Amino acid sequence: MRKSNQDKGFTLMELLIAALLTVIISSAALTFYVRANQQYFSQEDISEMQQCARASLQEIVKQTRMAGFGIPDSVSAVEIDSIAGSPDTLTIHRDTFEIKYYVNIPNDSLHPTLIKEVNGNASIYSDDISDLRASWVPPASVRITITARTPKKDMGVRKGQYLTRSETQIINLRNTR
Repeated sequence: MRKSNQDKGFTLMELLIAALLTVIISSAALTFYVRANQQYFSQEDISEMQQCARASLQEIVKQTRMAGFGIPDSVSAVEIDSIAGSPDTLTIHRDTFEIKYYVNIPNDSLHPTLIKEVNGNASIYSDDISDLRASWVPPASVRITITARTPKKDMGVRKGQYLTRSETQIINLRNTR
């Protein structure tokens, strides 16, 4: 069969090679986009987790510094209730307030929350706080450690584990006797 000079266009082989190259380049671009998008949302979760930990710790520090103000000598300014294997409960007495902080972990443990209870009225203070630890530091200080976690399990670096962040601060009690 003779080829004439008037035959123009692409052969079947050229079209198949062009289609294959298009598929390879498109799948690489799509993979890059999906990974960048996952990283963006992961960083957003990490930022939210860090902000929750910092804000929760700052609230507890503020209230703990005021512990003991305006209460009788017979009442303890700060009480720490510890049960092995469970988050601590921190109770602060000041003025006419009794403020309790504790972590509520529901049965499904998907959404642990930091609860702030003022004079018996409990409300959620922060989501995704998985642990609260408090301990005495002599002579009149308290060490508070808050552990926050991401709302979703990380499928990248930690392979199905929650990312966590702990914040710790030592508070000097001002109004203790």
